Amino acid sequence: MNSRRWIPPIHVHPIVFFFLAVSILTGMLTELLIIFLIVLFHEMGHYLCARMFNWRIRRIYLWFLVGVMETEEYGTRPIWEEWLVTIAGPPFNTSLSF
Repeated sequence: MNSRRWIPPIHVHPIVFFFLAVSILTGMLTELLIIFLIVLFHEMGHYLCARMFNWRIRRIYLWFLVGVMETEEYGTRPIWEEWLVTIAGPPFNTSLSF
């Protein structure tokens, strides 16, 4: 990944567009967008922590209610580093409430 990029490539699964259409038809668009943003912020917490340790990040993949950050660092980093990246998502969500 280019070191000058501030955000990783973010890919959205096609099923999200189906749920987007359903939410528009049922009047639940605001709720869907809130959930989608919560998942995005959660994944950005993992991403920012991984960037702090100079991890190579392939992409962030967003599904409906789920996000996945794909990296090239599978078992190549110290366990404390992997642990910090793993737990970085939930605290980032709580910072949204302040």
